[in-house]
Amino acid sequence: MKKEVLYQPLGRSKIFGNIIELVKQYPWNNFLQLKVINLFTEVIDNCENVQFRKDFFDSSGIGKALVEMSETAGTKLPSNRIIRNGYMALVINIANKL
Repeated sequence: MKKEVLYQPLGRSKIFGNIIELVKQYPWNNFLQLKVINLFTEVIDNCENVQFRKDFFDSSGIGKALVEMSETAGTKLPSNRIIRNGYMALVINIANKL
């Protein structure tokens, strides 16, 4: 993502917010979660365009999403055993980076 012409349209689009909604909708999709972790790692660690980073975090709604997902950190199995939700590794990883 080192193309300056893409920063403004991507940063202001709803695509990153839609990606976060997909993570919420499919909490056990590990492939999706790995790609989202890679996306956030790329933006946090390697993106030098400050305006794009600001637009990215605003349009993704990641702050609110992390709080929402952490509130439902566990899921109850039919055996009444409680385990962590599938997306909790993503929540912890991105929260630590931020």
